[in-house]
Amino acid sequence: MAVSPSRDAANRHAIALVRLFILSLLLHFNPCPAEDKIQVDVLLSTSNKNRIKETFHRTLFNSLEAVADDLNIELSIGYGKSSSVVAKRAGVELLKSNNPDYFLCGYFKDVTDHHLEYTANTRTKLFVFNAVPSRQDKQKVGEPREKYAHWIGQLNMDDRKTGFLLADRLIEMAKKANLLNKQGKVEIIALGGNYDDFISSERIEGLKDRVKMQNDAVLNQSVLAGWSHTNAETSTTSLLDRHPNTRVIWSASDKMVAGAIRAIENKGWKPGVDVLLGGINLDDEALERIEHGTQAVSIGGNALAAAWSLIMLYDYHHGIDFTENNGYKFEIEPYAVTKLNLKSYNKTFPIPDWNKINFRQFSKKHYPGISKYEFSLDAFRKTLEKKQSWQQ
Repeated sequence: MAVSPSRDAANRHAIALVRLFILSLLLHFNPCPAEDKIQVDVLLSTSNKNRIKETFHRTLFNSLEAVADDLNIELSIGYGKSSSVVAKRAGVELLKSNNPDYFLCGYFKDVTDHHLEYTANTRTKLFVFNAVPSRQDKQKVGEPREKYAHWIGQLNMDDRKTGFLLADRLIEMAKKANLLNKQGKVEIIALGGNYDDFISSERIEGLKDRVKMQNDAVLNQSVLAGWSHTNAETSTTSLLDRHPNTRVIWSASDKMVAGAIRAIENKGWKPGVDVLLGGINLDDEALERIEHGTQAVSIGGNALAAAWSLIMLYDYHHGIDFTENNGYKFEIEPYAVTKLNLKSYNKTFPIPDWNKINFRQFSKKHYPGISKYEFSLDAFRKTLEKKQSWQQ
C-alpha cells in the first residue's frame, strides 16, 4: 500500500520533532560549560574614577571596560596617582582582596617593584603597560620573565621615538613655513614634565636626537613644567623673553600646549602663524586646536594600551602565549595627527560608545588566523572600518 505524500511529510515532521526533543534534553542535562571568568586587577595612574576627565584617561578606562565585557573578564580597579605610598597601598589592597589571576599596571619607581615582590609567591601574574622601567630600574628588576618569572610581559609606546616624531613633524612644518633664523635653522624651546619622570625625560631625549640628527634646528632650552598648563604658561613667557627667535614650541603633553598658547597670545603673537606648537596625547582640545590652526600636531596611540594588554592576557590565559619576536616586550606605534589627516582621524575617533565594538576580533583565541598583534591606531582604525568590527 503506497504512503501518501502528505502522510510521508507528516512522518518526517514527527521524527524531526522527536529528535529536537531529545537534543533539548541532552543540552539540559549536559550543558556546554560556560567560560570561566578571569579576574584582573588594574592599578591606574589617576587619582580616582570621578577625575577621569582628560581624553587619554577617559579613552583608556572606557576601552578597558568594553574589552572586559566582551571577554568575560572581572575587573577590579584601583587608583594610585597621589603618591608612591598611596599607589603601593592601593595595589596591595587589590591583591589581598581578590587574589587575582593577573595584575595590570604601569611601572612606577618604588611602587611596581614592591608589587613584584609581593606577588612573587602567589598565583598572580603581572603585566606592565605604558609606563615601563627606566634604565636604572631595569638593573633592579630586570626584564619580563627574568628575575621575576611571574612578570610575563609589557606593552608601551616608545617615548623616545614619540618625542623624536613630534620634533621631526614640527621642524619640517616650520621649514615649510619658512620660520627660520638668520642661519636658516628652526629655533625650539621644550616643555617637559616632572623631575625624575622617565616618560618626560625619554620624550625630551627623542627631541634631542632629532636636533642632533640634522643641521636644521637648534634647541634653545628645555624646562620642566610639571605637566601643568599654568606652569607651562609661566615657563613659556620666560623662555620667549630669553629666546625671542623661537619659532617652535615642543611639549611633552597636549595639556601644556594650552598654557604655551596663552603665553604666545599675551605677547601679541599668533599661535600657528608666528610659532608652531605640538604636543602628545591626542586630547580632544588638541584636536580642536589643530582644526582651528593654533596647534600644528599631536602624537598619540597609547590610550588603548590597557585594552590591548587585556586582550593579550585573555589569550595567554587560554594557552596562547605572546612570544612574537622571541620576546615579551611589545611596542605601540605612535600616531601623528595634523590638519592634513585630521578629517580621516575624526571619521573613527573619538569612539562614542566603546561597547559597540566587538573586541573579540582582536583575540587570537577567537580569531586563530591572527598571526601578529598590531598595536597601532592606524591598524585599529582600518579594522573598525570593516562591517564585522561592529556588533549587529
